[in-house]
Amino acid sequence: MLEKTAIIIVTYRRNPLLRVLFASLAEQGRTPSWVVVVDNDGGAGELVEELRPTLPDCRIEYRSPGANLGGAGGFALGVETAMALGAEWLWFMDDDVMLLPDAAERVERWAERHRFFIGRRQNYDGSEFFYQPRFNEFLAVPVPDFGFDFAKADTFLTDVVSFEGCVVHRSIVDEIGIPDARFFLSWDDIIYGWLGAQHTQVAVVKDFILRRTQDVPTIRFLGRQVAKPSHLYVFHFFKNRRIVREYFKAGGKYNPIGFRIGTLVLIGKELYRGAAAGEFYAVSRLIAKGLMARGSQGEVTP
Repeated sequence: MLEKTAIIIVTYRRNPLLRVLFASLAEQGRTPSWVVVVDNDGGAGELVEELRPTLPDCRIEYRSPGANLGGAGGFALGVETAMALGAEWLWFMDDDVMLLPDAAERVERWAERHRFFIGRRQNYDGSEFFYQPRFNEFLAVPVPDFGFDFAKADTFLTDVVSFEGCVVHRSIVDEIGIPDARFFLSWDDIIYGWLGAQHTQVAVVKDFILRRTQDVPTIRFLGRQVAKPSHLYVFHFFKNRRIVREYFKAGGKYNPIGFRIGTLVLIGKELYRGAAAGEFYAVSRLIAKGLMARGSQGEVTP
């Protein structure tokens, strides 16, 4: 499987973290055939050339789009590039993760069972990053399943993925297309998993594959430590609800009452997190701006 795999990395002004990711790739017993680096800032080109000899068995493709396409646009370009190269498997990664020892071989084993899956991840300190979501289609909101236990089963079936480590076969990409660049920053991977689940089982598998390499601020939420969302993320999260609505309408899953309730649930959640972070009023304004926004995909600043 690895000889037909392309890793897709989207980076933006985080060269030290990209270096760590490449180092973890070089330490794997086996590596994929391609690594596609999409550089949304254009400042990683020299670093990629410096690191190229560390992965002698990989063909490294560097793409600098000349503008910040966001995570969504970056992965769209990366998927398009990987498909053109002939990759059978696409492995998505942000620049602020590293592969754990033997991660590539673990992914290869899981690819024998699933065409769309993601491994478990660790936080910066090595603790588990909790990730067990499923879509509530009435609300059009992903909801965590706290009842599932990996001690009792090795696979959690879902309809949501994260571009921080998901693996997909090209046959699924042929069915659902490349990621939607309009999302720019949020909902892109969530909707991609939902689309994929209409064609195959989507799974979170029990093996730990990646560790986050950036110590991000956290807050206490529903009894767990969760990442504190950035202001930019909050803005785009609510701005992009209208694109989510488009997908649900096209898929025959849109319920106008449920969708509005779902939006209210999300507003309440982010206001709670904002209050926990001491930023209630700032988050309130960002939510309002996001819901009222009509900008283009390239709009970055809320």
